[in-house]
Amino acid sequence: LLAGVASAGKPHYAVATWYYPGIGACGIWNTNNDKIVALPLSSYGTGNHCGQNVKLHYQGRTVIAKVVDMCPSCGRNGIDLSLGAFQALAPPGKGVIQVVWEYV
Repeated sequence: LLAGVASAGKPHYAVATWYYPGIGACGIWNTNNDKIVALPLSSYGTGNHCGQNVKLHYQGRTVIAKVVDMCPSCGRNGIDLSLGAFQALAPPGKGVIQVVWEYV
């Protein structure tokens, strides 16, 4: 998340955490099992990325998640994942992981 609007395929480095979703900023109801992501305010902007998929990588594991929310507390280089998306990359007990991600 080096810029406010990221381009497709360009890798971004972020600190990823997980959260319990509900109705996201994009207006869609989500559950813990849905593979979703909340972008920091600097990337979410006015919601132009709602419904777009991102591919996240961590230690040889990959997951595709859909942008459905914003994370005002994440900071410019943060990203928040649903439990389902986080578990595809690491055990939830890890709490915080460094990921590489891009729009797909």
